[in-house]
Amino acid sequence: MRPLHYYLVGTGTWFMAFGVQGVMFAWLVTMVLHESPERVGIAQMSLLLPGTLLLLFGGSYADRFGGRRLAMLAQGVACLAPLILISVLATDSLSFGTMVGYAILMGVAQAFVTPARDGLLNQVAGGKVQRTVMLTSMIQFGLQVFGFIVASQADRFGAEIVLGVQALVLAIG
Repeated sequence: MRPLHYYLVGTGTWFMAFGVQGVMFAWLVTMVLHESPERVGIAQMSLLLPGTLLLLFGGSYADRFGGRRLAMLAQGVACLAPLILISVLATDSLSFGTMVGYAILMGVAQAFVTPARDGLLNQVAGGKVQRTVMLTSMIQFGLQVFGFIVASQADRFGAEIVLGVQALVLAIG
């Protein structure tokens, strides 16, 4: 495969996993744990705050150590989060603290994956940056919607199966 194909697979898998996460995280906090609106807000903040605080560090590390290496490492770390949730669900020990821990781990991974991946754009575009951005955006949003659809099947197949798909997709990326 050409570098552009690797880039598109990595980006697409991240957004599919992000789509799964968008549904599963809210579902686990609200429907499984039955948390109050305030605690749901705290959980959502735990998901977004690490990215906000660490994004500049992620970009700095991507510049220093190489975007490809950092994106692979951060996406590999992100694979651990759904696997941890699977084990927690299997032992019937899901808690609000576990969900906040999951959120922080995924937020930190996002803070490093995003700038690393975006920094690779010029290297893989081959002089066709606008075309590559358009193609990447189409793939990202299409697979994110597919991730929403996959996650919507949690009632049918179980949260563990859906989280397993999320972990697999992140590993492929």
